[in-house]
Amino acid sequence: MRGWAWGGAACALVVAGGCALFRAPQPPPLVDGVQVGVASWYGPGFHGNRTANGEIYDQFELTAAHPSLPPAPARETPTSSYTIEVAALGDPAKAAHLRGVLASRFPDAFVVPVTGTTGRYYRVRIGPYPFRGVAVARAELVNRLGYPAILMENPEP
Repeated sequence: MRGWAWGGAACALVVAGGCALFRAPQPPPLVDGVQVGVASWYGPGFHGNRTANGEIYDQFELTAAHPSLPPAPARETPTSSYTIEVAALGDPAKAAHLRGVLASRFPDAFVVPVTGTTGRYYRVRIGPYPFRGVAVARAELVNRLGYPAILMENPEP
């Protein structure tokens, strides 16, 4: 057989078997209604673009994507609300300034005047959030912005 004939036979084998070589991997199995697998991280450069399941990615929200499943509604039942304590300041002007800085990313930031044993001070808070996961994600974002954040759980009456 000539060289080109061997090349043609090898090419035919690769094409015929190649379909099996390039199949998409099977998704991980569902175990007790939960599917665990590898996730992608969408960074700030992806903000506003569509995710794998077609949702618009918002870097300021808790977002996850699955290539074939539709977005699932939250199944967590809130029994508490969560707020994020950012700072306790003695000067109301500084507290109002910090609230203004945080309000660009957290429109639910507010200042609470508190009277303690050492006098009056002002707490800057963000929230409330009905779900702990959302509050944790927001607190982590506050930390990445350079402000210490404390997650406070407020039990429902």
